Amino acid sequence: HRHANQNIQPCQDGYNIADAAHTQNCFLFAVKAVMEFWETTTQDYTAIQLHGMGSSSCNGVDGYFTHGTSNIHPQTNEKVHIFRHEAAATMPHAIFTLTGDSPTCNLSGGTNVQGRLINGVPLPKVCNTPATGYSARFIHLEQKWHYRQPANYANWVAALNNAYARFPSATPPQQLIVTTPNGGQTLGKGTQIDLTWTSQSLSQTEPLDLAVGKLHADGSFTYTRGVS
Repeated sequence: HRHANQNIQPCQDGYNIADAAHTQNCFLFAVKAVMEFWETTTQDYTAIQLHGMGSSSCNGVDGYFTHGTSNIHPQTNEKVHIFRHEAAATMPHAIFTLTGDSPTCNLSGGTNVQGRLINGVPLPKVCNTPATGYSARFIHLEQKWHYRQPANYANWVAALNNAYARFPSATPPQQLIVTTPNGGQTLGKGTQIDLTWTSQSLSQTEPLDLAVGKLHADGSFTYTRGVS
């Protein structure tokens, strides 16, 4: 239990050292090992964490499903959307919501260190650096007390089994992947560099509003560092 050791841990202020979602001194490195196994074999995977919220949290919400980010509403048929749909099918009287839905909830799991890691934050930075996007390989679920009781165990098992059966056909998240530069470069004043990127689940004809102007989802741009 997260209150088993009430000493405050160094990773994130305000959380007990036994709180596995907010410390590096638990199973974070096991998560990294599992990620590397699946990614080096080019296989998809989905990590789901089930959490409990207090009775006064998120008024009107029985379960809140997120990618571990607080500001990105999922597309229809993304994994988190599929899981919420299957849970609602097995527990039709529950109010299950996603990021951006109403009623609102602020328990997005954005400080969860395993979620940050799976969503692309480098391992040494997970304590203090939030994810800026999501991989769709992490799902964070907060549940009210009633839905954590034995009477609903079979419902959650059915929802998980049905969701995992549909995950291979899930829509990947919208994102840009920068291919060059790939980190570690140093640009002197006046230096030019070609920026290149690819996209996922973005229209190739819809322009992107970036600091350098309107560009397309897959493309390149030659950037010159200012001399000042």
